[in-house]
Amino acid sequence: MGRVSRHGFIPLVAGQDSPGPLTRTVDDAQLIYQAICGADMNDTATLAVFPAETQRNQTLQGLRIGVPRRFIADTVLTPAREAVFDRLLHALAQAGAVIVDPCDLPAAEQLNDVRSCVFRAEFRAGLNRLLTALKPCGMGSL
Repeated sequence: MGRVSRHGFIPLVAGQDSPGPLTRTVDDAQLIYQAICGADMNDTATLAVFPAETQRNQTLQGLRIGVPRRFIADTVLTPAREAVFDRLLHALAQAGAVIVDPCDLPAAEQLNDVRSCVFRAEFRAGLNRLLTALKPCGMGSL
């Protein structure tokens, strides 16, 4: 949020969504990110001053990564996906990251409920703003 302009972007939830690429590799994502990030007068969040971007060759030494096992257990983490996920965690640890597994927050369910409430409120308001601006097929609101 704040690195890539949201101008012209139709988010589901403006306070939580940000545009970005879907790529096959991290290198491809980095190349696209470098091309699309930057200041935009149409999105004041992009006008903030950020520290220098992370260099590609920086290490993960000491980076702490928490794994909310209880929360992700209820998702689509199939056995095949879990194996890939576990290999990824192992690779991150080998690269110097500190993996905190599990890292279950006691209030994770409450936080998810709040997130869902924000989604419902912001989605409706955002969709109405879009319909008001574009009036597709004459529609001006939800």
